[in-house]
Amino acid sequence: MTASTLYEALTTFDTRPLRSQSDMNRYYVEHTPRLLRRLATIMRAKYPYKVLFTGRRITGKTTALNRLTQKLQKSFFIVHLAIPKILNTFDVDYTDFMLALGTRLFQDATDEKHFPKGIESFIRDDLLGDILQWLEERVNRMNYVIGEVVRKSEKHVLFIVEDIDKLDIEPARHLFLGHARTLTSPRASIIYNISKCITIFDGLSPNQEQF
Repeated sequence: MTASTLYEALTTFDTRPLRSQSDMNRYYVEHTPRLLRRLATIMRAKYPYKVLFTGRRITGKTTALNRLTQKLQKSFFIVHLAIPKILNTFDVDYTDFMLALGTRLFQDATDEKHFPKGIESFIRDDLLGDILQWLEERVNRMNYVIGEVVRKSEKHVLFIVEDIDKLDIEPARHLFLGHARTLTSPRASIIYNISKCITIFDGLSPNQEQF
C-alpha cells in the first residue's frame, strides 16, 4: 500500500527490515551505496574479515545487510544467526554463542546437502559437547566444516549475526570485550550487526585489530 497522507503513512509504516527481493525493489532507498560497495569489497578479499557493523537502532542496519547479502549470495554461502531467537538475551555467554554459531552452520550445510542428514545430533552430542572444556577443539572442527562447505559449494562462508543491539548492554559488552579472540576465530567472514552504544565503551579499542 502506498500512503498519500500523513495518517496513512503513520498507520501503514512498518519498522521491520526489508527481506524479500520484491520489497527491496519497491521500497529500498540506496542511501549508503559507497558503504555497501566497500563492505562487499572487504568480504570478497582473500582474508576472512570480521566486521562490526554499527549504528543506532531502527536506522536500517539489518535492511542494508539484507541488501548486501542479495548482492553476495552467488559467491557466498551465507549463514544468518539472530541472537534473540536462540539465546537468552539477558545472559549471553560466549560459549553459548559459539555453540549456536556452529550449530547453525551445520544445519544450513546439511539443508544444502553438503553434509548427510542426521549430522545435527552428531554435532550436538559429540563435536559440540562439553564446549567449556574443549572450545578450541570445537572451533577447529567448525573450521573444518567451513573448509568443506567452501570446497563443496565453491563459495566463501559468510556469517551475518543479527540483533546484537537487542542484548542487555552488560552481556554484550562482556561478549565483545572479554572474548574478541574467540568471536573472530572461525575461518570465515563474519558481520556482527552491533548497536553503536556498545562500541563507545572504554576498552573496545584494544580489540579493534581483531575486527
